[in-house]
Amino acid sequence: VLAHWYPDLPYAGRITVEMLLSHRSGFASHNEFQAFREREQPVTPEEVADFLHDRPLLFCPGTNWYYSNSAYMLLGRIIEAVTGRSYIDNIRTRIAEPIGATSIEALPQGVRPDDVAPITPAAGAMTMAPGDPFSAGNIVATPRDMLRFLIALLQGRLTGGAALTTMTADLYPMFDPGLFYGEGIMVYDLPDDVWVGHSGGTPGARAIVAYSLATQTYVAVLLTGAGAPEAIAHRLIGLLAGQGASAAPPGTSPPEGQVMANSTH
Repeated sequence: VLAHWYPDLPYAGRITVEMLLSHRSGFASHNEFQAFREREQPVTPEEVADFLHDRPLLFCPGTNWYYSNSAYMLLGRIIEAVTGRSYIDNIRTRIAEPIGATSIEALPQGVRPDDVAPITPAAGAMTMAPGDPFSAGNIVATPRDMLRFLIALLQGRLTGGAALTTMTADLYPMFDPGLFYGEGIMVYDLPDDVWVGHSGGTPGARAIVAYSLATQTYVAVLLTGAGAPEAIAHRLIGLLAGQGASAAPPGTSPPEGQVMANSTH
């Protein structure tokens, strides 16, 4: 339970790591509050813990769902405590290197690398360096390495079969119809397909990586500026399906499959 690492947080004895992963802890998300959105300096995990300490839960742990970046920042510190290594090092040695994804990197807070496309938010919108969210979203990669990651994940090469099953065993409705959340993974229930993957973004940048069950297609789209990567991903999958992609047999594990990548900046 959370009390093992954060004994002073509200209901820490009842909040599990699984609840943090599946956004059922009841913790608010600090980035939705103006005081944090207007800050010029990155928000540290310790400041997030202080914020959660002083704020009532949105609901009793385990009884509802609400996306919390704060919970994921706590998870980053828990990873460091369990492994004895930095979160950045864990991403490199446990994910990027084993699958040969040379561009996958967790960035330190405040860092703006020259080889990462600059984030371009609309006028008046908040902006942040790619590393600022810490474990709530500080990882950068090329579309092709995003595909390498999802293929390895869904084939059980990163977590093992039992953990992979747990990630999608219980799904919770998200903000938009047809979107569901498991443990660190999203399921898209579309009229013509079902995808497994994840979307994400910050003002000025959006991304998706997903696997289409209907066409056995992996797709990754990254955008800076305006645009909807999900719509582009759907179009790319549709184009590939028109070239003769076959439907995936029920119950089969995802193969290497066909892959499509798109990046715009």
